[in-house]
Amino acid sequence: MHAITKDGIYTANRNIGKYTVYESNLVNMPIFYRTPEEMADKEIVKCMYIDEPEILDAAIAKLPPELAEKYTLVKSAPFYLEIVKKTVNKGAAILHLAEKLGLSKEQTMAIGDEENDRAMLEAVGSPVVMENGREELKKIAKYITKSNEESGVAHAIREWVLK
Repeated sequence: MHAITKDGIYTANRNIGKYTVYESNLVNMPIFYRTPEEMADKEIVKCMYIDEPEILDAAIAKLPPELAEKYTLVKSAPFYLEIVKKTVNKGAAILHLAEKLGLSKEQTMAIGDEENDRAMLEAVGSPVVMENGREELKKIAKYITKSNEESGVAHAIREWVLK
């Protein structure tokens, strides 16, 4: 497990795992090793359970149901389980940004591929899912764009924003 703050990624795992390193590189944040006691005063924004997919799935099955009453639990990759407050999601963030920019829901577009993108895709006027995205998300998409490997985000912007 690792915890994310505004300052970086904290882990109590002395042998910092490959998925924590992957996340650090992905979001360009430093990694800090700290004991759980040393993390107690940190303002944690998100916790992630990380492990090999089969190990993670077995652990998810054992989580108490009341956890899902207070938090949103979503796999953002086969090896990541994100746990965040119910009120925190990409959908709320994009609607907040749209409001600040004076845009209506119909004037917004979001592009996603994993379950952690669902709230965002459901919130916008033009939901776009990557070709290599989850099949369940494609059902709510207005558009399907090319895969990550084929610059799908750039393709979506050219096709459905700039034209």
